[in-house]
Amino acid sequence: MTINTQPKTTLPKQSLIAKLFTHFVLLSCFGVFVVYGVQRFGGNYANDKAQEKIAQAGLSGLVQYDSLYFNPFSLTPSLENVRVGPADAPWLTFARISFNSYPIEHPNLDIDFWIQQSDATKLSRDTAALMRAAGIDTLLGKGHLSSEIENDKLTWAFHLDIKDVGKLTLSADITLLDKTTLIRDLRADTLASIAMGQPSALLSIYEDDIEIGSLTLQYEELGLVQHRYSVSSDDPTNYLGLASALGLAQEGSAEATDIDNALRAFLIAPKNLTVNVQPTAPLSLRTLRDLAEQGALYQDGQITLQVNQ
Repeated sequence: MTINTQPKTTLPKQSLIAKLFTHFVLLSCFGVFVVYGVQRFGGNYANDKAQEKIAQAGLSGLVQYDSLYFNPFSLTPSLENVRVGPADAPWLTFARISFNSYPIEHPNLDIDFWIQQSDATKLSRDTAALMRAAGIDTLLGKGHLSSEIENDKLTWAFHLDIKDVGKLTLSADITLLDKTTLIRDLRADTLASIAMGQPSALLSIYEDDIEIGSLTLQYEELGLVQHRYSVSSDDPTNYLGLASALGLAQEGSAEATDIDNALRAFLIAPKNLTVNVQPTAPLSLRTLRDLAEQGALYQDGQITLQVNQ
């Protein structure tokens, strides 16, 4: 019996390392190519869809942006340097508007936005006037908007933080009464009315189509009230009548007095203000408007007002 004593042929260590390195480089190049392809073609598709959505909302001439960045890993787009309003004097300018979930097919929205630092002289006269009333010369802020849909239910959550002005948080539960009304149309009209500075237009468009199940508004004072109002604690007549002016209660009623006292306390030493609308049954926009005209919004709308110093 013959035993083969010849050593086995083995791949030199240097050759094995070179082979592994080559495979790593090839895989890396392939990965980069895939990411680049997803980013480029996904970005083009998202850009086309963004233009389509802007056109559907009737904002083609009022919304411009410099570029669209498409994240190839989360498959979400971000609009860069967005201007809302006339090109020469926009109402607002955003450094970035980022979608945290893919907005094209998915019905829910999750958006972060950053208001670009803007001098009053660079914005529209209406915006500049509001800034002067708020006691600021430069606008800077950030916010978040989320919207979730389940059957005919729509839940909104909106947060806005403006430097040297305040923090505003709004949440609402909405039900569609008209089944032919598409939720995407409601959201588009809402965004368009806000962008155009005419949120009251929704009352006319959807007064019989949607109901408010609950609504909460919270405001944290960071300068707006201090600049806008000067309430003297030794003058009890200042700003009385706010409740009746807002349609919350009848002038001279006990409810109006309580509301006026609470609002005046907030104006004298502003900190946090919370308004809750929690009716026993959902109320349509038409009903809410009628209650305001009757001065019964506070009582029949089941509104509570809380002031925290």
